[in-house]
Amino acid sequence: MKENKTDARVIKTKQRIEATFLRMLAEMPFEKLTTTLLIKECLISKGTFYAHYLDKYDLAEQLIDRELQLFETLLTQRFENKQTSLEQLSQMATKRSLLKFTLNILYLLGCTVDRK
Repeated sequence: MKENKTDARVIKTKQRIEATFLRMLAEMPFEKLTTTLLIKECLISKGTFYAHYLDKYDLAEQLIDRELQLFETLLTQRFENKQTSLEQLSQMATKRSLLKFTLNILYLLGCTVDRK
């Protein structure tokens, strides 16, 4: 049976995986975070994780792509005067811990970034 991407169970599972991933990134650097740790923390099976993501890099890439798309949409709306305020942009960045997430990804890619 083909998986329905809009199934409520699928959505909730992906949200739990992503939220746990972001929380764990706040606690440890990306290179120390393993799929095994993430799977245990989420209380899901390996099969469930791998049904949605290839590995932790794929998970990170999907999150980054989605966040960048959202950020681009908000910026476009802002500059086209479509009711998006700078406060909304700030709230989005704060809510998602975008800076910490970005720093971890830059570190992963080998960029020299002070991680303090």
